[in-house]
Amino acid sequence: MAKVFPFSALPTADLVIDAVYEGGTKGNTGDDVLGKLIPGAGNQGGFRAVGSWDAPRLVILYSSMDDADWPDLIDVYTGVFTYFGDNKKPGFDLHDTPRRGNRLLQSCFASLHNAPDQKVKIPPFFVFAKGSKGRDVVFRGLAVPGVEADPADDLVAIWRSKKGERFQNYRAKFTILDTGTVSRQWIDALRAGEPLLSSAPRAWRTWSRGASTNRLPRNPRSNTGPQRNNSPPLAVMNLSCDASMATSRTTHTVSSTARPA
Repeated sequence: MAKVFPFSALPTADLVIDAVYEGGTKGNTGDDVLGKLIPGAGNQGGFRAVGSWDAPRLVILYSSMDDADWPDLIDVYTGVFTYFGDNKKPGFDLHDTPRRGNRLLQSCFASLHNAPDQKVKIPPFFVFAKGSKGRDVVFRGLAVPGVEADPADDLVAIWRSKKGERFQNYRAKFTILDTGTVSRQWIDALRAGEPLLSSAPRAWRTWSRGASTNRLPRNPRSNTGPQRNNSPPLAVMNLSCDASMATSRTTHTVSSTARPA
């Protein structure tokens, strides 16, 4: 059974894989979990940065996991998290969104590919999904941008059409690291601008120093070897992509102004 943290315990709680963090019961924005769990994260939006948007100290990615048009998904067999950006309707340029989420994706993935020896400057991403009731959320893992197996496909600008208007949005791929618990000490260190203190998870320190990514273990039913660190498996979320995903697309290295023929 998943661990449950009551609303009153959020300010001091660790982040535990698949744990449920309960929302408040007053019926207003003060019931939001993430702003209480990680001070400075705010109480709205799928992208939430702590620190400045130009140099965030940590980033929260929140998803309802039930949007058929933009099917965020965690692949438990590869440890890859697919997350769609915040330009989900026509009227804005790819990077000109009110929450600046797509601009943040562009910056982090550019740093990953253009300055791989400076990974420590890329903020850690905390992945949360909507819980089963009220404002509850579930922690799904500590993620880093990119996929080692296919780096050319980790940030793609895809075309969509809505009511006759075409627009682009990002499809980003992250790797969920093999970290069962993120300590409160590290969260506080990140907020203070100290990502590499001893409280940092080993998998994060290894990745930030340029080593191969140590991904969260696979579902035990498909894994013939022992799980590392006894980390619990993620719940399977298999949301199929609708037919409109098969549109023309460009990678992060191609100008976003290029339009399909």
